[in-house]
Amino acid sequence: MSAGNSGGSLSYSIIKNLMTVAASADVNIYFPKRTHYYNSGMAHQLMNWAKGYDRQQALNELLIDTYFKRSLDICNPLILLDIVEHLGLDSSKAKYVLYSSSVDEQLLLKKQRVQQLTLQSISAFIINDSTLISGSKSVNYFEQVLGSMQA
Repeated sequence: MSAGNSGGSLSYSIIKNLMTVAASADVNIYFPKRTHYYNSGMAHQLMNWAKGYDRQQALNELLIDTYFKRSLDICNPLILLDIVEHLGLDSSKAKYVLYSSSVDEQLLLKKQRVQQLTLQSISAFIINDSTLISGSKSVNYFEQVLGSMQA
């Protein structure tokens, strides 16, 4: 199995572990159709853009389905524009996002901001630009933190 641009391959144990973790998150990864692992930079640009329309979650779900279940190339602008149209968003604006260097700069600034936080784990939650919660936490933990922020 090819690893796309990296030129390596994934071992059976890595694939098995990945599928177990994905299944626990209700994500289906269909490996028999997978021949490459695609760069997700353009998809990240669209996620950043879709946030302005409060559609990032819907886009994320379609991207997961497109990449993991259907094994399609999420660095192909035509596939990404089809997803945008499926969401009912303006594909001409999305096309600008995919090809504009100013949008690249916006995403780069966000990436630099996150890198400055020196996050030690995933997941990480930043609340009100001031509170960082690292790692997997319980619902009760989040309720306590959010409750204390309201006080």
